[in-house]
Amino acid sequence: MSTEAKTEGSIHVAGAPDIPDLRFRNFRGDEDYPAMLEVNNSSKVVDDLGHDLHTLDTIRYVYDTTPNHDPLRDVLLAEVEGKMVAFNRVFWYAELEGRRVYTHCGYVVPQWRGRGLGRRMIQWAEDGAGEMDAAQSDKRPARAAAVLDT
Repeated sequence: MSTEAKTEGSIHVAGAPDIPDLRFRNFRGDEDYPAMLEVNNSSKVVDDLGHDLHTLDTIRYVYDTTPNHDPLRDVLLAEVEGKMVAFNRVFWYAELEGRRVYTHCGYVVPQWRGRGLGRRMIQWAEDGAGEMDAAQSDKRPARAAAVLDT
């Protein structure tokens, strides 16, 4: 997405917090699911969302089958010293009236909250949604709007 420049497997995210050894990168496939599961579930437990925990099979299913979402492009992972500490994704769906809704969801492990990491990743998702919408605008009915749901 436009706020990033890829270098040596990393993504430079403009405005990223100054955290030593922080690195952003794209999703690499199956090898990332165990760490994503840990980040997702530890975040949800602290947020009192224990009723919505994933298993390795369910997180794979969600990310592999979401329409209008390419995990290799639309998922941003954050690592500190090589350990995943956060991730988010952006995807869209069309409502019956033609309006396109862009949604993002993200997770930051509790120990890394409050340092600006989640806020910057939300901005990355919003920027990406704008780019997705611009790329899709010729495929949407003329009067249909786009909405970002964060």
